[in-house]
Amino acid sequence: MARSSLSDSVQLGDRWTLHIDNQFPLNVALTIQGHNLPHPGGRLQLDRLCVSCQSRQLWKVGFSFTVSVKSLEAQAARKACDMCCLLWKACSKAGGTNFQTSTFTRVGSGLTLNSGNVHVLSICQEPSEYSATTAKRSHLSPPPTFCDVVNIKLTISVVHRAVDYFSDIQIGYPCLQKAGSDVHFKIMNQWLDLCDSTHYHMGDAASTKPDLPTRLIDVGHPDNESVRLRETQAGDYIRYIALSHPWGDLPHFCTYRSNLKAHMESIKVSDLPATFRDAVVSTRALGLQYLWIDPICIIQGPDGDFISEAKRMEQVFSSAYCALAASCTIGQSDGFLKPRRPRDYVQLPSQENNRPPLYLCDQIDDFNSHVLQEPPSTRGWVLQEHALARRTIFFTEHQTYFECGKGVHCETMIRMSK
Repeated sequence: MARSSLSDSVQLGDRWTLHIDNQFPLNVALTIQGHNLPHPGGRLQLDRLCVSCQSRQLWKVGFSFTVSVKSLEAQAARKACDMCCLLWKACSKAGGTNFQTSTFTRVGSGLTLNSGNVHVLSICQEPSEYSATTAKRSHLSPPPTFCDVVNIKLTISVVHRAVDYFSDIQIGYPCLQKAGSDVHFKIMNQWLDLCDSTHYHMGDAASTKPDLPTRLIDVGHPDNESVRLRETQAGDYIRYIALSHPWGDLPHFCTYRSNLKAHMESIKVSDLPATFRDAVVSTRALGLQYLWIDPICIIQGPDGDFISEAKRMEQVFSSAYCALAASCTIGQSDGFLKPRRPRDYVQLPSQENNRPPLYLCDQIDDFNSHVLQEPPSTRGWVLQEHALARRTIFFTEHQTYFECGKGVHCETMIRMSK
């Protein structure tokens, strides 16, 4: 059985509270069963741990250990121990090398350094592989929604044995999924389903005219090679995605009076710049048919309708089912479904047969640095779109984040709130 409760939280710094909520990742695990996931162990190896690191009981709340900074540096330089390499990397990044010794302390689902108030490393436990038929849930058949499995217990039958999850360590994957993969989008769909099912701040994101934009892109079916621009009509009841993105350098893909008719008939997906192609792929994968991209849906040029459409920007983003923020791009040609920065991690020694694998990982849950303080997000128009959107999926070079009125969900499965 699981210890304590299903969730825990820790206040880190004066800005965010990190919540350990293991119900959501168990639901995700149900939906992605059978998919080929990145296999842990590809970055660092379990068998390369020094004697000291093998004895560190990081699964214990409050466990603390002090290391000699010089010795840690020497171990990392020799690459004699993978955990020492990870500790040295975190120590260097957080300013711990300015002291003779540094102390790491287990707080929540991570390690802090020298009594600091932020995680410098994360700890996660991997959900074990299991079938939906053996998971202890009530009465529904797969594929489940969030509400279907909200009562799943942390004790799960896996090939006739029980997995005893730590309730005070985040369930998650040390490896991020491939950007744009089926599993990546399943996680996003679960975020949206969770918000739709349990977050009553959302209301009905669908809208009717006059709140609908004048034009939307009909993305069609996933196997369609083209999309088309469509003018909305009175009485339309449409849910759509809105893209927030930087325009970047010329040339720009736009709709003008001269190509409006052609765009209303068909736009080849292959002709779109990478950021817009990724928006089409994402809209389709999230189960929606309509997409709003400003340079395509607003007629550009001196004879265009930008002036009148700009006055409706508040309605465009506030009425969208969800906004997608291409935070890792600087222009239309970059694309946002691209490889993220690699994440180092090491598997911790197992103490009990019925415990899931535990991993010590690079700390990459930093919504402030990755989203709020990044240059694209500090520009006036991006701030406006961010403020107006009811909820947004942010694609960064580190990981994907989901923000709504209830806080922020990280792709690592940690949840944040202010």
